[in-house]
Amino acid sequence: MSSMVDFGAELVRAANRIDQLDSKDTRRLLNQAMRNIRSMREQIGITESQTAAEVVIELQTIAVAFGWGKRTDADIASALLKAADMIRDLDTVLDTGTVSGSPGL
Repeated sequence: MSSMVDFGAELVRAANRIDQLDSKDTRRLLNQAMRNIRSMREQIGITESQTAAEVVIELQTIAVAFGWGKRTDADIASALLKAADMIRDLDTVLDTGTVSGSPGL
């Protein structure tokens, strides 16, 4: 199992026990997810779209709002699950050697 798959599993576990996470762990997970997604996309050759629909921008927005106490546990859990899905999809692309220009990834 790759380290990205392991990290994706960590995100899912965290989302399932969101009420037990402290703010430090939550920020760490969100920030690491953003770094991993950016890195994996770069390896594949996918550029960020720089739109509000961009998942990394969405994660950044949630992380900042979380720091201000403006996000619920459900918002954070949803973001962690979305990041886990994205990492899983990108890991699959990297494993298969497929290069995709899909803006959804």
